[in-house]
Amino acid sequence: MGLRSKFIIFVSIMIIVVAAVVSTTSLERERVALTEELIHRTQSLAVNLAAAGRRDLENKDGVGLFSLIENLETDKDFFYVRFTDAESNTLAEQRELGVLKESLPAQNLLDLAAGVSVNKEFISSQMVRGDHTIYSAAVPAFFYESDIGIDDILMGTIEELESAATKTKVGAVNLYMSSKRIDEEIRSSRIVAVLLTIGIVLAAIMLVFYLSRFIVRPIQELARVAARIGKGELHHEITIRSRDEVGQLASTFKQMLESLKEKKLLEETFGRYVSPQVAQKIQKEMSNIELGGESREVTVLFADVRNFTTFSETHTPEEVVSTLNEYFSCMIDTIVESEGILDKFIGDCVMAVFGAPLPQEDHALRACRCSLEIQKRLGRLGFQRKKDGQAVLDVGIGINTGTVIVGNLGNEKRMEFSVIGDAVNLASRVNGVAKGGQVLIGVDTYEKGKDILEARSMGQQRVKGKRDPITIFELIAVHGS
Repeated sequence: MGLRSKFIIFVSIMIIVVAAVVSTTSLERERVALTEELIHRTQSLAVNLAAAGRRDLENKDGVGLFSLIENLETDKDFFYVRFTDAESNTLAEQRELGVLKESLPAQNLLDLAAGVSVNKEFISSQMVRGDHTIYSAAVPAFFYESDIGIDDILMGTIEELESAATKTKVGAVNLYMSSKRIDEEIRSSRIVAVLLTIGIVLAAIMLVFYLSRFIVRPIQELARVAARIGKGELHHEITIRSRDEVGQLASTFKQMLESLKEKKLLEETFGRYVSPQVAQKIQKEMSNIELGGESREVTVLFADVRNFTTFSETHTPEEVVSTLNEYFSCMIDTIVESEGILDKFIGDCVMAVFGAPLPQEDHALRACRCSLEIQKRLGRLGFQRKKDGQAVLDVGIGINTGTVIVGNLGNEKRMEFSVIGDAVNLASRVNGVAKGGQVLIGVDTYEKGKDILEARSMGQQRVKGKRDPITIFELIAVHGS
């Protein structure tokens, strides 16, 4: 489920809950108010009927009582009315269609009214009939021998009536009113509230759907970009559309993407000069890279193209670059496969290091095997070029083993991994002695693998930068695995 859908569902649930609480509270208050008004009106009407029909009750005039009942039939809440004389005989009654005597309370309010004390104004009760509630009032009717009008009965208190002249009970009135109208109104209000809630929810969904685009769309874009980044696709642009939290997230994500691009570029660039295994190991230790270095024993390899100056003078620049790249490609591939690291290009010379930046116990033997493989591949390349009528170049290789400083040189803005030391210089000098197609190694390299190295001593050789001559060996083969 998407973020937008969750947001819409959350807002909809909140609106429904709030609307339900508000409507339920409002409808309950409305029902209570209407019910109280119905009860009060039932009691008032019963008192008025008792006062208005007291002479008809005294005279037992049913016709006059029916004229009072006719006025009640227009009341939507009217349910049942009955007038009785002092002996509880029914003089007049009217009921709503379908109302049976069995529906009346078990304790007949007529009998209660007939036995009411003169100190009681009325007796009220209620009963449930089907889905509705019936509210009733039983009021005794008195005939006052003194001159007391209806207004006096309605407006006067019980105490004032009791203090009046002698009164004689002439009958009673039982009035029943139904809550059917109130229930229907509440039901209608509830339906209106439900429809109104549905309308508000639909409007809110449309509004949230519109507004959520400004929140969800940037996050969805980031999610899509993240999914593509997970597949290794880093060529994406992230647009920052706001300065809020979502914009800050997009900005941070953009910085992360740039870092990943730089890391991938480093991986791709660095991976051209080292094997994938070495590149992965170096990447794991990237956080530890800093300026400076450490002493370590390594083996350094120099491979130099012989008579390159003469070749470049007799060929066009395009031919020179194309030929040099072809030879370099052959050498670099072999170095990478041997898990060496291409340190740098020095004109028409390639410098490689074995045993750094990651330690290799057999760095000397790796360099020796690599050099022989280079000469083998270059021999095949020269044969093919000669067959195609192209110029053939020879490469001399010099190797030396010794302790050097391994580390990052430069400053924090621009660093270069390299090795420096006398062993590096000596490897370069040994390479200067090598002829095209030869692989020469220093005595320290020979000592590292003399048990499996097949080499021919070239005796003491004087090299530039060294006061004393050094022993150099021509590498013939490496036996064993």
